[in-house]
Amino acid sequence: MTDNLFSRRHGLQKEPELQIQSMNTNLRTALWNVLLARVFGKLACNYDGDITQEYHVFIALQKHFFRLPMDELERQLASRREWYKDVFSTMEWWQVYDFFEFIARRMIPYDLQEFERDTNDALARENAGYLLVGGSVVPIADDVASESIRQTLHHLRCFRDIEWIQTSETSLKESLSALAQRPKPDLQSAALKASESLSGLLAQLPEARESDTESTDLWRGLRSPGLNLPTWMTQAVTSAWQSPPTDAEEAWALVTLAASTLRLLLTRAMARGWIPQREIQAPEASAPDPWGERHIVRPR
Repeated sequence: MTDNLFSRRHGLQKEPELQIQSMNTNLRTALWNVLLARVFGKLACNYDGDITQEYHVFIALQKHFFRLPMDELERQLASRREWYKDVFSTMEWWQVYDFFEFIARRMIPYDLQEFERDTNDALARENAGYLLVGGSVVPIADDVASESIRQTLHHLRCFRDIEWIQTSETSLKESLSALAQRPKPDLQSAALKASESLSGLLAQLPEARESDTESTDLWRGLRSPGLNLPTWMTQAVTSAWQSPPTDAEEAWALVTLAASTLRLLLTRAMARGWIPQREIQAPEASAPDPWGERHIVRPR
């Protein structure tokens, strides 16, 4: 939440500069507060005595991210908060984003949704040039593209019990990871993985398979009458991958187009009975948080 306070309205305080390949103290603090609320704030045992996923996240951090000896892992990880705070405050800007990606990729879907929401709130509030989507910190494209991809990933998560849909989700996330690659995005891999996410799902749909027999046209199945996709979409997909992207904007457009088409294919597949019906609600929007309650870590 960004307040348009007196100083901003009267031009006495400048808007913060867009933070690309940098991270000021305010942004670092905002991200640390997300960790306090969404990771440290949940270090506890469940009612049945099992340790929470956050405990497992910290074990993974100890073993694979920081590469520390496991016999140094204290039983009560919350007591290591100061150690993590000291390390976090001295990380390079890109290490902080690595840290967030590492944690996000080990969260269950519901907690990931909350973690991404709070992280993106902090990034937007401090005018960072990045967004956490599908476990990858990616440069901001535009609001429409980012929202389309976020909604598609939300749809795909609802079918995680179907292996070939999960494969499409993985490919879409890999395309985002390629866009987030440093020092330059891997445009070719981003386009390839976006194509694989779409063609992999298309190959499993009965109507599309019947239309694609003995065809060298990868996207012929999209024109199946049974799918009833909009003409503009089939034409866009058919022409989009005919030549490789030349810049990040073109790559983002390909990934966004693949995501939008994936989402519509899932809707059509449910309507035809090819995949189980699922109640898909819109991803939870950021709830009003006027007092910053989500960032308060209460003692247990």
